Amino acid sequence: MGTMWLTCSCWGSNIIVSSTFLSMMKGLTPSGAFGFYAAICGLGWILIILFYPEVSGLTLEEIREVFQHGFGVSYARNLRKERKDIIQERIKNQERPIAVGH
Repeated sequence: MGTMWLTCSCWGSNIIVSSTFLSMMKGLTPSGAFGFYAAICGLGWILIILFYPEVSGLTLEEIREVFQHGFGVSYARNLRKERKDIIQERIKNQERPIAVGH
């Protein structure tokens, strides 16, 4: 499903750019046309940061759970924080010196 949406958005944006580029070059000058497309890319970057959850370090089951909660950005953030706390606790417990009886 993700690959399908990626392909559709890539081809859709390519069609939009190829159909509007020459007329924008005439109307806005080359700097204006490239600036317009750069602004659209910047807006897309901001929207991805705000609405796409970071799922690195999560299992597939946890990722499925993240996407069951709408966009799941805050849910994924909390889940990754819990996982990080658990990992840090395990590391902390392993670093304790073992007391040897005398």
